[in-house]
Amino acid sequence: MSNVVTGSAVATDSSTVVQLNSESRKVLAIAVKARAGNTGSIYFGTDSSVTSTSGYSLDAGDREDWDFGGAVDAADFHMVASSSGDRLDWAMEMEN
Repeated sequence: MSNVVTGSAVATDSSTVVQLNSESRKVLAIAVKARAGNTGSIYFGTDSSVTSTSGYSLDAGDREDWDFGGAVDAADFHMVASSSGDRLDWAMEMEN
């Protein structure tokens, strides 16, 4: 059995890493989308040290989906942005 949790992360500035979710439940799949009105890039990853060189880059309006099969905790997902105020919307399918 699984359930879906959704949320949005906002960059407070261009260097602060933001955790998407603080839960320790395992993620089966995740969908992320950079908001169309963003002015810079979002860098997404499974590590709190994600940077513009280590993260997966999403430009305004980009969406990506990944299947993790329960191998990653929800609390492991982080993002950083090149512009303050840019947002990343997400949906995680998690194990119960």
